[in-house]
Amino acid sequence: LACPALSAYVTPAYVEVAMTFALCVALCASARAVASRNAGALAPMWLALGLAAAIKVTALAYLPLGVLATLFGMRALQPRDCLRPCAIGLLLAAAAASPWYLHNLVQCSNPLYPAALPGADDGPAAGTVANIWAVRETSVLSQAALSDVLDHLSARPWKVRYPLGPGWLFLGALAAALVLTAWTLARSRKTVQTPARAALVLTALSLTSTLLYLLSPWNGVFREANTRFLMPAAITAVIAVAVCCSQLHAWLGRILGALGVALMLVTLGTARFVRDGVIDLWAVLAVILFAA
Repeated sequence: LACPALSAYVTPAYVEVAMTFALCVALCASARAVASRNAGALAPMWLALGLAAAIKVTALAYLPLGVLATLFGMRALQPRDCLRPCAIGLLLAAAAASPWYLHNLVQCSNPLYPAALPGADDGPAAGTVANIWAVRETSVLSQAALSDVLDHLSARPWKVRYPLGPGWLFLGALAAALVLTAWTLARSRKTVQTPARAALVLTALSLTSTLLYLLSPWNGVFREANTRFLMPAAITAVIAVAVCCSQLHAWLGRILGALGVALMLVTLGTARFVRDGVIDLWAVLAVILFAA
């Protein structure tokens, strides 16, 4: 809701929607395997990861999730209880993903094409020219576009034509997470309590996600539109603030919560699909149906 890009910038959402669904299934299955100690959930987890990798090559970056969930499952249960569901899941994942990678291997001598193989300098093994240029030259840092991104994020929400990014919510939440996490750690410096550890991990994840955004391709070219990719960092920072607020006075937590809600309402108020929905009955019905 804090990133209303539904009508302003939806054209890149092709295979990403299906890939995200598969990754969400894998995440739910891994959580069930670890939290509920259900070894059988490892099979659908690996199958979902294989489907995601079959849809888009970048999903290979999520394979460590499966390895971690498997290791945690083996630690909580008997290793032999995890071997059969893991083997079934891996076979199904290979059956789903291998045709595309085998095709690329035969046609291009590069299973990851159009991405480059490590150490490759030329030919299909080095990927496409466009991909090489995108990886090296289109990030926020390589384009020296950090000041432009900050200007867009700090602009008044009611002045932004297409509110594609988290804007003030991100800047405020990240700053608040850093300050409150430092305060929570200082308060529990003798014995680091669970809330302090959780806030530290969440803030570190938010900073890591922000760094990935700065290093990722195309974010420096589509500077305004791609600020929406800061939303994971914003959400993680907001959760870190919420964890820290559990250690504060109740009134201070309510004030911070009210500020966050106000920022989201201001951003939503500037979204074109919301303004059009006030006039368009069908849009109103669609929003109500989605909320339901």
